[in-house]
Amino acid sequence: MKKFYFLFMFCAITGVSFAQLKVSNTGKVGINIGTSTPSSNLSVNAVGNSNSALFVKGATNGIWAERSGNTGSSWVHAIVGNASVSSGRYNIGLRGQSYLTTPLGLGAWGVLGIGGNSTSGYNYGVFGTTYGSQNGAGIVGTINNQQDIPVDGIYAGYFVGNVKVTGLINGVIVGDSDERLKQNIAELGTAIPASKGVSTLNTVL
Repeated sequence: MKKFYFLFMFCAITGVSFAQLKVSNTGKVGINIGTSTPSSNLSVNAVGNSNSALFVKGATNGIWAERSGNTGSSWVHAIVGNASVSSGRYNIGLRGQSYLTTPLGLGAWGVLGIGGNSTSGYNYGVFGTTYGSQNGAGIVGTINNQQDIPVDGIYAGYFVGNVKVTGLINGVIVGDSDERLKQNIAELGTAIPASKGVSTLNTVL
């Protein structure tokens, strides 16, 4: 009698488990997708799509990847995205997207990066660099969903649209202003004499 009871319980538990696991006749696996047929090689909580080998849907986080330990290379990653460059394609290693056609919610970040409390000088929220001899930029920023932007040189940053900075900009002037290209140049003391009660510094400000 006990053997029969245990066998019954095993079959019941196994039946419930397999009810949440579905394998298509092409070998694609779906977990928690009901009676639907999985479209990705592995689909979790959604049918997925044929363009994705892995499709995961979650109420709070779709995927949480955590790296720990100190073995291996000095470069360690929680997630690595690598898109082998193919001709005639826009090749993207890692894409983040958060967008709705109707304004809603508190905010939308396509990519959120936070870095801190590592070796001083080596903390980056978001890091971008360009590599090789072709024109491009480490960071490209555009407005109005402009994505196909040709960059005319090699830059650390390239922006299409207005740029606003609320703090200081530290930099080095790499070229002198060419007086030959300007007109109506006058010394401040000549244009607005100091005898009028206006100092040169006040004039600049």
